[in-house]
Amino acid sequence: MRKLRGVVVPPPTPLDPEGARLDVTAIRPMVEYLVAGGVHGVFVNGTTGEGALLSIDERERTTAAFAEAAAGRLAVIVQVGDASTAVSARLARHAASFGADGVAVVAPYYFEHDQAALERHVRAVAEACDVPTFLYDIPQRTSNGYGLEITRRLYADGVVVGSKDSSGNLPKMLDLLDLDGFTLLTGADHLALTTLQAGAAGMVTGPGGVFPEPYVKLFDSIVADDLAEAARWQRVVVRTTRALGYGGDLPLLKAALGLVVDGIGAPRPPHTSTPPERLRRVAAALADIARDAGLTDAGERFARHQ
Repeated sequence: MRKLRGVVVPPPTPLDPEGARLDVTAIRPMVEYLVAGGVHGVFVNGTTGEGALLSIDERERTTAAFAEAAAGRLAVIVQVGDASTAVSARLARHAASFGADGVAVVAPYYFEHDQAALERHVRAVAEACDVPTFLYDIPQRTSNGYGLEITRRLYADGVVVGSKDSSGNLPKMLDLLDLDGFTLLTGADHLALTTLQAGAAGMVTGPGGVFPEPYVKLFDSIVADDLAEAARWQRVVVRTTRALGYGGDLPLLKAALGLVVDGIGAPRPPHTSTPPERLRRVAAALADIARDAGLTDAGERFARHQ
């Protein structure tokens, strides 16, 4: 496996205009857009990808299409977590068979589970495949979070290589960075500068899929050890994520990406589509942010839709 680092985007899953059927034909142009934007990887079937609303077959077809379109140019991490351990293990085996660079396991959702049950779940999923396994910690969505103790134990035992942490819990993330070689990907855009400086390998960002340039420039500035430049791009990132609903409005992210990539389609019900007037306001805000940051081409890209 390549060393996972940099800007990783959780892409929306393309559906038809009613949000009813999968349309994999839009995956290749989406990947080309992300490659052109300089991102380093995709996080398939995650929260932004509406993975919990897709059937097992749809998730497998989406995985296959992203792996084929990426063709080694982007790291492909597949979110395989499900409420069921058996389904998660099946999806992990499938992702491995299509050459995924890794799988991520969100904590089982809906039912409450203790830490011992979560640990057994992750171990079973990791044993089902032969690719690196990441935790995906987003307790505000799952009602189950991976505690620091089991995270450390799973890492010490070689079960997981790292975590995509969307908890927003900065002290916990800093504790994880004390683990030698642990691959931390922050899912909180507003903490990107802090966590990257502290040693995080990268970030997973939904808004960065719509407007990737500021996120890539932030990461590149950290790599270049240019703190002043990194701080400037962090401010642009904060404006961007604010304009895009702080990454939590999945229909908005999908509609905004649809402004610049054809065929993204509608969100899956019970999600509802973003009203056109709101989308125009968001396009105008992104155009202003891009121009203020000196990203002229990106500004023109969004200005056409305001």
